[in-house]
Amino acid sequence: MENSEQRLRAGSQQKFVAESADARRLDRIDTNSMLSMVSMDLESGLQKSYDLAADYLGLEPPEVKISRDFDLQRLIGQDIAAMAQLFEDKVIDRDEFREMLVQGEILPTVAQAEDQPE
Repeated sequence: MENSEQRLRAGSQQKFVAESADARRLDRIDTNSMLSMVSMDLESGLQKSYDLAADYLGLEPPEVKISRDFDLQRLIGQDIAAMAQLFEDKVIDRDEFREMLVQGEILPTVAQAEDQPE
């Protein structure tokens, strides 16, 4: 009798943990979706502002790009090894490889690297 109660409790705890993980995942997806919409609006507004200012000054406007990578997971060793293999096999070039490492938060951005003292 006692054994079956323990199994029931353990089963309900596992179900609760699984449901909780699913709820967190769905909440994160919802939050990322909202952040993505805000970043697209911000990017569009900034681009229009730069276009207007550049037109007034007779200059070429810069391209505004705001990252929409709101995932907090970093690249793992297997990911990096796979990307390195693509680079060695000349499937991707050096700039693409570097950008993938920057997006995966392995390497700093160019601006961050320039800010660091030698």
